Amino acid sequence: MLLTLTQRFLRGLELSPDRPALRMDSGTFSYRELHETALRWAGSLRAAGSPVSVGVLAGKSMTSYVGILATLYAGATVVPLQPDFSPLVLRRMLRLAEVDTLIVDQHGLELLPDFIDEKSAVRVLNTGGFGDRFATIPIVSSPEFAAPTQVSMQDRAFMLFTSGSTGVPKGVPLTHGGFAHYFDQLDRRCDFGPDDVFSQTFDLNFDCGIHDLFSAWGSGATLQAIPPSTYQDLPAFLAEHGVTVWYSTPSAIWMTRELGGL
Repeated sequence: MLLTLTQRFLRGLELSPDRPALRMDSGTFSYRELHETALRWAGSLRAAGSPVSVGVLAGKSMTSYVGILATLYAGATVVPLQPDFSPLVLRRMLRLAEVDTLIVDQHGLELLPDFIDEKSAVRVLNTGGFGDRFATIPIVSSPEFAAPTQVSMQDRAFMLFTSGSTGVPKGVPLTHGGFAHYFDQLDRRCDFGPDDVFSQTFDLNFDCGIHDLFSAWGSGATLQAIPPSTYQDLPAFLAEHGVTVWYSTPSAIWMTRELGGL
């Protein structure tokens, strides 16, 4: 059965409601916690007028992971944005992806004055401490939003951007159907399950990062964020955190070897 990205998370939620969906330096979050927070954020987005494209301007933080899930729950397109991009690049991406809403973490919040202001048509989901500097969408405490928005396989799930190595970053729209086919093939090849712990070495604006995310969440497994210090002693980190599925560029292993981490 082909599943949308939202349905993949819901399958993981059914398999592992109170098991860790995400582990990172800032804490561990269960499937139920991520689901309930994403529903609240998605309900707030829908209550303010259904967004079309939501930019998630955040590093590897709880905000970025919930922001991606909440955007999908709201039936909108996820546009992952990296805080270390220049304001010029960010403005261009916002325009090309037709972003009308932003979800930001603290780092992203500090960057907002560089490319939007109170006159901007782009609104920001107020996840806390935003004041009145920008047009914001409040988090509604109890929105009437009990389940994710239904989408079709033809609907756009993500807009990712190329690296720009051949000129400027180009936007690539990706549909729910494309992801459904990809992950269906992956499920047929691999026996991932709730006892697995997946590494997350990639940034979330990279297609490989989405592979990590929904490979884990579609099987009720744990996603383990990999901090830079890991590479100083990779075997010890993998053993301590019970990582069973490692996915990275070959250069990451080469770097680990050069650092003496193997």
